[in-house]
Amino acid sequence: MEFNIFERAVAGFFYDTLPIKGDLSFREYNLSGEGLYKAGFGMLGDDNDPIQVVFSIPKDSDDLYFIISDGNPDELAGEIASLQKYNEKIAHLCMNHTVPTECDYVKGSGWFGYLISSPKVTWNEFPMTSKLLDRNIRFRLVMPISESDRIIKTESGVDALMDKYDEQKRELFTFKKQS
Repeated sequence: MEFNIFERAVAGFFYDTLPIKGDLSFREYNLSGEGLYKAGFGMLGDDNDPIQVVFSIPKDSDDLYFIISDGNPDELAGEIASLQKYNEKIAHLCMNHTVPTECDYVKGSGWFGYLISSPKVTWNEFPMTSKLLDRNIRFRLVMPISESDRIIKTESGVDALMDKYDEQKRELFTFKKQS
């Protein structure tokens, strides 16, 4: 797989910002004739606690989506690449938007879709933006969200949902939905 200078800068950013162990892996996806979208992932945990960061590589926008999770990184890389394509070709995904998914892996784990959130929800030192070459990249954390949590967010706002997560001490890295 070939990487341009910007794509290498994105990979370098993640190495510099997070405690990634070992090499990053990358996948390319040809999404509905819209061209190739790339996503990368790298291990933050270890074999006993396999938490990984999975991130998109923006093509046309300055938004970059990522998830930190113990879910299957190959499955999540496809989802993150699809969110990047959705943001660039269909509708802009801003902070606090909810996005449904059609992915069997995600739905089979009990999730409705995703909440687009601040990186600081899971990694306090993670910047909201960073200048990568000549682009000011905005980082968007992707959090799995259940249908009932989507309803809370829609009816009562994102603060009410975050309060619920705090009260329940929701483990945001755990992909298998907790009852």
